[in-house]
Order: sequence, then C-alpha cells, then structure tokens
Amino acid sequence: MSVFAGSGWQGRNNVRKLVAAILALVALQAGAIGFIIARERASRREDQDRAATNPIPDVWYKGNVGLAIRRPPAVKAKEAAMRPDEMVIGVEVGGQARAYRLDALREPKGHLINDLIGGVPVSVAYCNVTDCVRVYNDPLGTSPLEIEVAGQLEGGMVLTIGGTLYYQKSGMAVEPDKAEKVIPYRSIAPTLSTWEDWAEKHPDTDVYIGDLREFPRPMPGQRPGI
Repeated sequence: MSVFAGSGWQGRNNVRKLVAAILALVALQAGAIGFIIARERASRREDQDRAATNPIPDVWYKGNVGLAIRRPPAVKAKEAAMRPDEMVIGVEVGGQARAYRLDALREPKGHLINDLIGGVPVSVAYCNVTDCVRVYNDPLGTSPLEIEVAGQLEGGMVLTIGGTLYYQKSGMAVEPDKAEKVIPYRSIAPTLSTWEDWAEKHPDTDVYIGDLREFPRPMPGQRPGI
C-alpha cells in the first residue's frame, strides 16, 4: 500500500514539474511575441514620423552624406599631379579660372561643392545618376552659397536651399506652388575638357583635385550633361 502511495506522490510531483515547464515556455513565448509586436510598432512609428517630416516621401534623404564640400583646397596648374587626359569641369568667374577634377565629383561625398572663385560664390553640382553637371553663382554674394544635397527624386539629384527642394538638372522647384519656381541663383555654363586642354587655354588656372583614388569611369563616348 505504501508503495502505491509513494508512486502516486511521485507522479503528482512529475505532473507539477511538467505543468510548470509548460507555463514557463508559454510565458517565454508570450514575452517574445510581445517584444516583436513592440518592435514592429516602434518601427511603424518611426516610419510615420519620417513621413511626417519628409515633404516629398520619394526623396531619399542622405543626412550627412549629402553635405556639400565647402571651399575645398585648390592647387596651381604646375603643382597638379594629374594625367593630361583626365576630365575636368572648368569654370570662369570674373576673369579667374578654376577646374574641378570630374572623378572627384563622382565620389559619393563629392557631388556638390560650395566654393569661392575670386571671392565670388560658385557651386558645382554633379549628379552621378544622370551624369549631369550644373554650376550656380551669386555675383553679389561674398560667402559660399547655402546649397545642400537633399537626395534623389524621379531618377535625379534634388538640392535643398533654405528648406526648399529643387531638381538639380532643371533648376525647377519640386513643389513650385509652395516656393520660388527656379533656383534663386544664376546658372553659368561650365566647360567639360581634358586637363591638358584646359590648362593650355587657362595657364593661370588652379584645380581642385580631391581624392586621387580611381573611380568608375563612364562608358566610351559618354559625357556629362552640361
């Protein structure tokens, strides 16, 4: 009789252990599910907040990656360690010439340069998606233009000026009903040239070289849209 009693007690104890293990497993699963739900809700809130602060949801804002290069160092032509066939974007303002090495503009952080040439504000904007170069200046200004890269929209670069978005290629406002219809700076024509030709025609030029690492070059016959 005592044997059966002992067996019954042991059985009940085993049942209690099994029930406790099941309850612990259920609690663990519930906690995991709760964590996943909370994470999804937090992610959804982040997306909603981002959509609320982004006036054009399709624009890919890039944060600090889009910050312009401000007044980069330029070197005299005779000091430039560049190949004669390297392509440059040449700009002339007030009788002063400056070249910008095209491969430097192709770098992700090199798409926009806010510069001063002879004390005149000049901004060089290059879109690697459309292979398009645009140059803007303010003849009456004395400090670099306040232009930044906002991101990409409809397959091209978008610039921001004072919180207003403009297409880099056309200069038109993304939302013309809410801001000035065109970029509020003068557009000037750059020159696409080999370094050898530019330096020969402008012996007093200086040049922004940037990083001399090799960047992917365009296909033969492909030229930036100037």
